[in-house]
Amino acid sequence: KIWKAKIEGAEGASPLDATLTEIQNKYGVGAIRTANQIQAKIAVLTGIFPLDFWLLGGKGLTLGEHYTIYGPHGLGKSTLAQIIAAKLQKLFPQRNTALILPEGKWSPEVAEKLGLDLSRLVVQDNPMTMEDNLEILKRFVRLPGSLYPSNLFSCIIVDSVAGLCPASELEEGKDLGSIRGSEQAKTLSAFFRQLGQSLGEAVIFWINQVRVTQTLVGGRTIAREEPPSGKAIHHASIAEFRLTR
Repeated sequence: KIWKAKIEGAEGASPLDATLTEIQNKYGVGAIRTANQIQAKIAVLTGIFPLDFWLLGGKGLTLGEHYTIYGPHGLGKSTLAQIIAAKLQKLFPQRNTALILPEGKWSPEVAEKLGLDLSRLVVQDNPMTMEDNLEILKRFVRLPGSLYPSNLFSCIIVDSVAGLCPASELEEGKDLGSIRGSEQAKTLSAFFRQLGQSLGEAVIFWINQVRVTQTLVGGRTIAREEPPSGKAIHHASIAEFRLTR
């Protein structure tokens, strides 16, 4: 009885309610919830039949998820992502779209022809390090000074992952032969751990290139095409679209 009275407190709350109240007082409302308070993620149709029904099982895009588009150069990876972003702009007219362009390759004229509303399009195409670009992405999806989603953006496109340059590669006097691709993979792994479930209802498209790797199998050398930058994006993405010739 003494132990129960200490947990319930003066107001007679149940042990679970008292615990939840204590956690929310410390970490903020919504930091922890009961299962019946959690809503299923929303899926929306893009209007692109092969994408919605063949690749996504008839449900369309699930909001608040990562998607990867990768393949060789010149197959329309950026075009596909911008067409989908234009569809999401029409579905969510109160939200914005963002382009993070480490390579700086982008044409406003082409984007407008693809259906994007440039007045609701935010573009980051200035030379920056990988860490700076990913920090900007985090600020796009989170409320200022919080871990909670802002839902300011319906779609964010990173074009491309292969163009993200870690700060360690830009150190003065760094020999090109000493640069290792593992820096990209480590940074992306840390980024996804920090981002967690802060996406809210934003859809993020990661556009990536492919690299040919040679593997020795059964005494034979087999060439494989794989996207660079490690497996972090592969594990974070709910679906991957590979474009081939």
